[in-house]
Amino acid sequence: MTWENKFSFPPLRVRIIHKSRLRYFGKPKTKLDVPYQAYFDVADQSGMVLMVLWGSLCPEWYHSMKIGTVLLLEKYAVKKSVSSIIQSSPEDLHMKRFSSIEIALNVRDPPAKINIIPEHKIKPEWKLPEVEYQFVTRSELDKLAQNQFCDIIGLVQYVGRVERKKKKGCVDDFWTYRWVHVVDGTSEQPFIIELFSTSQPDIFEQIYPMSYLVCTQMRVEQNISENGSGATYLTTSMKTQMFITGWHKGKPYIRDPKVQSFIQWMRTQEEASYMDKVVIGGYYRFPPLPRTFAEYCKNMNEELVLISISEIEKEIDSLHYREQKHIAFQGIISAIRCVSCSSSSQDASGESPMQIEKSSSVGTSLSEHQQVRESTSTQKSPSLKQQTIVTRSCAKRQISPVE
Repeated sequence: MTWENKFSFPPLRVRIIHKSRLRYFGKPKTKLDVPYQAYFDVADQSGMVLMVLWGSLCPEWYHSMKIGTVLLLEKYAVKKSVSSIIQSSPEDLHMKRFSSIEIALNVRDPPAKINIIPEHKIKPEWKLPEVEYQFVTRSELDKLAQNQFCDIIGLVQYVGRVERKKKKGCVDDFWTYRWVHVVDGTSEQPFIIELFSTSQPDIFEQIYPMSYLVCTQMRVEQNISENGSGATYLTTSMKTQMFITGWHKGKPYIRDPKVQSFIQWMRTQEEASYMDKVVIGGYYRFPPLPRTFAEYCKNMNEELVLISISEIEKEIDSLHYREQKHIAFQGIISAIRCVSCSSSSQDASGESPMQIEKSSSVGTSLSEHQQVRESTSTQKSPSLKQQTIVTRSCAKRQISPVE
């Protein structure tokens, strides 16, 4: 018998350990009604296997299948696994993984039968593995290796505007993301997070300063410069899940010791000490631009092309909604406008620029220019902590218990 032969497999009880975002695989010439799929790591006492949810089952079941949910599967298919979409994490290494096969759930051939088992009906004798986490504090983050997975919890201090970047090889398909700063009291430095949308629009759009943010299965990125200095940040992976205040109740991670430690720390903090530090919106550049143009060129993944100032408008017109693009041009500095930090939220257009005398030593320089088409903002503001962050507005958020 081969895995492709039709065969009736016995019912299977499994717990969801990891969950991916929804993946769209539609193409112009295909006629599929719902070209979506989602990947899950599921496990029982014998080990872990990949489960794939196909087609119209995605809108029906995706949001009901949460991390920790126990499923009873019947009439499923077992196939050879062609790729390892969801990579194993350190906390999974103690479990045997059946990497050569995957469980396929579809509306036909055969029509899958899925049941969610309520928590109160789960029996200890089933010996289903519990969901395990790898929470790290900010003080521990710099010790992690490149591409290592981790989970974090913290208080949101900065939320950048939603931006889009083109997917590789695609003309009109974009990733949606935003930058977020999170603090946990273990370091003066925040977690710097590049947060992509993870099929959780209700949460992604509602991340505000002063809320508790939990991000699971984040991937570590080490940005090391030539002089040895580095900047560690986190970015989302295929199986990242995020939760904010109001969404924590009943989640398995609530019992984690580091989560409990963070909650206890927050109970000792005063709201006023954080309100003055919160920022929302604006343009954020990370990693920061290097001090010299030569170093900037070395870090470029592609050949740098200089454009003339007359071509800038054409470059701006080519941008899509919320898309940004880095361009470089050469010129002579002729005027400088200084903007006070105290008036950062006001338009500086009324101030006269500082003229530079012709006799002063002004050489030609190469500058990076960033343009983002976004109809909601025309203001200019100074940098914050050597990062380019523009304050748009800051609604008052209160420190509240984890829910």
